[in-house]
Amino acid sequence: MSKCCNRNTCDSFTSSMCVLYTGDLVTGSYITLPDCEATMNDVVAEVDRLLKELKDNDGVLKTTLTTKNCSSTYITNLVADSLTGKVKTSETIIALLETICSLQTRIKELEDADIFQTTLSQSLQLLVNSKVDCLDIDPCNTSLSTLEGLLTKLIYKLCP
Repeated sequence: MSKCCNRNTCDSFTSSMCVLYTGDLVTGSYITLPDCEATMNDVVAEVDRLLKELKDNDGVLKTTLTTKNCSSTYITNLVADSLTGKVKTSETIIALLETICSLQTRIKELEDADIFQTTLSQSLQLLVNSKVDCLDIDPCNTSLSTLEGLLTKLIYKLCP
C-alpha cells in the first residue's frame, strides 16, 4: 500500500481500528455496520464488500431466466457464458425490455380486436350444431359462427 501522507509532519497516528465511526448512514444505505461501536476498519471493510459484490455481479444465471413459466423467446435466445453460465446483465435488461414491448404490442392488439366478431372454433361450432333442437336454431343459420351470434342466441333462449 502506498503512503498517503508525509509521516514527518504527523505527530502521532491512531490505528483505524481504534477510530470510531460516528456518522449517520443515509436512509436506504446498503452499508451494514455492527450494532456496537463501528470503527473505520468496519466501514472500509463494508464498502470493500459492497464494491466486490457489485464487481462480481457480472450477470444472471441463464437457468434462472429460462426456468420461469413466463420466459419469452427474447430470454431463451440469450447466450450464456460457457464458463459461468451467466448472461450479461445489460443483455438481460435488453431482453426483458423487448419482452415488455412485445407484451404491450399484444395487449394493444387485443384491445383493438372486436372480440364479439371472433369466429367460433370448429369444435364449438360442431357442438352448437349438435344442439340445434335445444337452442331452436335453424341449422342453415350462419350467424352462429361468431361469439356475438352465439351469445345473442343464448340470451334470447334464456330470457324470452
